[in-house]
Amino acid sequence: MVAKLSHANPMTVLRTIVHQLEYDILEYVVIGWLVQGGREKLKDDALNLSYWLQYLASFWGHLPVSSPPASDPAPVVNATSAFLS
Repeated sequence: MVAKLSHANPMTVLRTIVHQLEYDILEYVVIGWLVQGGREKLKDDALNLSYWLQYLASFWGHLPVSSPPASDPAPVVNATSAFLS
């Protein structure tokens, strides 16, 4: 299906793919940046992720991705970094 769409209209499909990748990369970078803040990434058992990291990943996973350009993540990033610092 994607092959047929991209063959018929490659720029629209490419734009959609790039926007989705931008969001995914932003999510990865922000979570990675917050992890480097000195907080423990693992629980005391050294096997499971800490609760704050699990909740943060869950929060980012629930942000709307239907239209990434319309959902500006800057306020969320600023509020989260202000809360954690």
